[in-house]
Amino acid sequence: MLLTILTFGIFRFWALTRTRRLVWSRMRVQGERLDYTGTGWELLRATLIVAVLFFAVQLAGSVVLELAPLAGQLFGLALLLAILVLTQAAVFGAQRYRLSRTLWCGIRGGMHGSMVDYGAKAFFY
Repeated sequence: MLLTILTFGIFRFWALTRTRRLVWSRMRVQGERLDYTGTGWELLRATLIVAVLFFAVQLAGSVVLELAPLAGQLFGLALLLAILVLTQAAVFGAQRYRLSRTLWCGIRGGMHGSMVDYGAKAFFY
């Protein structure tokens, strides 16, 4: 907790990785332990990419709203719908990431399918 505070939250990703490794190592499937191979850097990099994209879209929305108020409102509505769908897509992507970084007897987990398709289906269901 202290390292997370001192690094302004950046250490959180490495703490989460350590926690997952500990929890996975305590789980057994048919008597064999699970291994977690993810890294804090992967989590940090993904978070930074999402933050940059989110900032860019917000900036574009502000510019459109200033130039054409009606178009800006329509852009805002489309953005809201996109955020709702992409939130569900992120849930799918996070689960796929955790499974792809989980090993059991040398076998890597996995999940197939489109994140956006899942997000749209989850939104409409």
